[in-house]
Amino acid sequence: MSVVPKKPRVGVVDVMGMNDYVFALYNDGAIQYWDVNKSFGILEGIVQPMDHSPSWFNTLEYYEEGWTKAYLVQSGKNLLLVVRYTDQAMNSDKKDVDYDLYYETLGFEVYKINPKDTSCEIIDDLGDLALFVGGNYSMCVTVGPKSLERNCIYFTDDQNEDWTLVTEFGGHDMGIYDIKCDEFRPFYEGIDTRSSYCPPIWFVPQF
Repeated sequence: MSVVPKKPRVGVVDVMGMNDYVFALYNDGAIQYWDVNKSFGILEGIVQPMDHSPSWFNTLEYYEEGWTKAYLVQSGKNLLLVVRYTDQAMNSDKKDVDYDLYYETLGFEVYKINPKDTSCEIIDDLGDLALFVGGNYSMCVTVGPKSLERNCIYFTDDQNEDWTLVTEFGGHDMGIYDIKCDEFRPFYEGIDTRSSYCPPIWFVPQF
């Protein structure tokens, strides 16, 4: 990891605020951040993998088996980068499904990013945490007894680019990914998640 010279960038794929900073993730894998307490939000730097590039770098749009998406998530004082790998094919390649276009999530990678010392490390155990990613703001929550599943990623179908290209619209690519076991489980199997105009989103009640 290295900090590269400050310069304008294009192709933002996710934005989040954490502590006194705003972070922007770009489709080339760079993470740019600003200090909001300084005049006009001064650009502090750009974190970009170079010497030790993890597998997600330069693959945030395409990779050899399909597509990737990435999400920024706050976990306490830590900044996490969650990368989602998706398989995509036309129906002629997936004859067992009735969609014009077929896609499904194959797996995830989670990285802890430290902009200050430009370090990046893969996370293979979230402990008693669960991550939520999808079409709206990504979240990290502590798992209590008899509630969520620990060390898992809950994900919704946010393949917005192909939402209206499938026969019954989007909404089918959702589930729970167990990081330790590298397994997928459903959390809802109803057909009412399909929509012609809006992906399913996470809702966090405030009491």
